[in-house]
Amino acid sequence: KPKPDTLGDSISSNALDRNVSVAQEDGDIRTPLAGLFERCKEDAVLPLAQALGPVASLIPDCSGTLRLVERKARQVLRQHPDKYGHLGENLVSYVLLYTYESKPRDRSPYHLMCKALRDKRREHVKTWVDYIWGLLCALKRIPPATDLSLWRGCKMAFAAFGPNYAEGEEVVWYAFSSTCNKIKVQEQFTGPTGDRTLFHLEMRDRVGRDIRDLSWFPAEAEILLPPGTLFRIEGSSDLGNGLTIVQMRQLGVEDPILDLNQ
Repeated sequence: KPKPDTLGDSISSNALDRNVSVAQEDGDIRTPLAGLFERCKEDAVLPLAQALGPVASLIPDCSGTLRLVERKARQVLRQHPDKYGHLGENLVSYVLLYTYESKPRDRSPYHLMCKALRDKRREHVKTWVDYIWGLLCALKRIPPATDLSLWRGCKMAFAAFGPNYAEGEEVVWYAFSSTCNKIKVQEQFTGPTGDRTLFHLEMRDRVGRDIRDLSWFPAEAEILLPPGTLFRIEGSSDLGNGLTIVQMRQLGVEDPILDLNQ
């Protein structure tokens, strides 16, 4: 497995966590978040170190993590100057931090932030506001993913998602959602056996961003969706051998923090 400061080209355990964390999207309704971001401005994104100040104590060796992320950002900008030069080192670092894997994994910035976004006690998001805002501002400056047919899955029986995922119901995924456009890549996360649920996402809006060039593990071909992406359950099919495919149609983004649709 590649070390954190190498480019890497394999599926990481953190990517597995980001994908299968859909199992924590329970379909229960949360109160709005956008009001927490009223003071934020697109032209005033904080330096990454400052944005992480309120949560630095939660991230193992936060200062060392920042040094690695900033070094990787400079590498990305050298390799893709035309594609990402307009972002600059700070915004590239915001995206790179999203896929960074800390030890233990459940203290990775991604894991902590998305846990807060899913928490029904919305005040838990407050300490992450500056990082979430900077990440969304960076994503807005990246061209939208062209694919509107995406996949996400987990090693869990579809029945365990409960009645909130019944046909015709509307479901909001409150955290950032890691998806991909190739079912073969997704199968690496769900595996070939056991209880598995694959969500086929039919996107209406161009809110996804392909972040593979800005990831520690480009082979994951990750397309990132913003918090609050809203879907309707169109139906499901039990294919046997523990696998269920669920068809979901995107209806919009509920309570958008920053509009990414282009």
